[in-house]
Amino acid sequence: GSNILVDKAYGVKAIRESLGINKAEAARRMHMTAMGYGRYESGERVPSFQSIQYMALHLGTSYAYLFCETDDPSPDQVLISRDKNPVLFELIVELSKDKAILLSTHILQEVYSICSSIFIINKGKLAASGKEEDILKETKEESLEKAFLKLCGGSDE
Repeated sequence: GSNILVDKAYGVKAIRESLGINKAEAARRMHMTAMGYGRYESGERVPSFQSIQYMALHLGTSYAYLFCETDDPSPDQVLISRDKNPVLFELIVELSKDKAILLSTHILQEVYSICSSIFIINKGKLAASGKEEDILKETKEESLEKAFLKLCGGSDE
C-alpha cells in the first residue's frame, strides 16, 4: 500500500528538485544535518508544524506546498536576513526607528536585532508585551526563547 508519510513529504523533495539543489545543500540552508533532512524527505520522520514552517521559509515556499495541500509553490512568507538581503534589512531597521513595523516571526534572533517592543501572541491572544527585559522579568526566564515557550505552553525539545 501507499505510505502516507512519503506521500505527504512529496512537496519537500519537489521544491528541493525545483531549486536544483541536492539534499546536502537543502540541509545546509535549513541548518540541519543531511541525515536529518533525508529522514524528512523520505517520510521516515514527520516534522512538527514549526519545523515545516522553518523549512518552507528557508526553501522559499509555503507550508501548504510542502504538505501537498496546494500545487502552488509560491511562498507565503519571505525571509529578510542581514546576510542575504543587507540593503533591505538595513532599510527595515532604519524605518523602524520612527515607525511601527509589524514583524511576525518565530525566528527570535530577528526580534533582537530589529524590534524595540515585543508582543507575544498565543492562540490569537496577547500573552506578553514590552521590552525584552520586561518579558524576561515577568516570566522569570533568562532568554526570550524560554519565555516564549513558557508563555505559549511549548517545549524546547
